[in-house]
This record gives sequence, structure tokens and C-alpha cells, in this order.
Amino acid sequence: MNERHIEHDLITPYYPESNGKVEALIKIINREC
Repeated sequence: MNERHIEHDLITPYYPESNGKVEALIKIINREC
């Protein structure tokens, strides 16, 4: 992942508020499908 400059951030499981942007994206995707 370093050669592609990708960061791997660990978040607390079962706590969606800590990863709000991704959770919002997943919510939109689920609503559209």
C-alpha cells in the first residue's frame, strides 16, 4: 500500500460515527440499489 500512497486507518468497530464519510456513502449506495 505504501507504493500506491494508500493510507490504512483503523477505526473502532461497531461505532459508525468515527467513520462518517464512508458510512454516509454506504447509506446512499444501499438506498439506490
